[in-house]
Amino acid sequence: MTHLAAVVAGFAELLTPKAGNTDRLSLWIAPVHAADLPHLHAFIRGLEQDRDAVNAALTLPYSNGPTEGVNTKTKRIARQMHERAGFTLLRHRILLGQQHSPSPPKATHSKCEFMQLAHRDSF
Repeated sequence: MTHLAAVVAGFAELLTPKAGNTDRLSLWIAPVHAADLPHLHAFIRGLEQDRDAVNAALTLPYSNGPTEGVNTKTKRIARQMHERAGFTLLRHRILLGQQHSPSPPKATHSKCEFMQLAHRDSF
């Protein structure tokens, strides 16, 4: 367990994108191949299957985090509606949530009006 923790900590250091991380990854992989850690061997095989993408992730400062955040938010809204609402209502709720302003957003519809809109859009 101590060796596993040390190996995982070594990989965690690679997760901050830096220019030399591709070489450091190769240096990290070599001793893990020699270790008796079969789950990490499977992990390494996965890394090596798409090494170009792994190298880009470990060296470039770009992230798809904002995109994943939007996906998560959309799925959360769909779950809140018990996945019964159609695309039109889902789109409407997402667009209502997109009001970006320096002050807190003001309600454009009363709760009753929103329910009427939701009811109308669900048919």
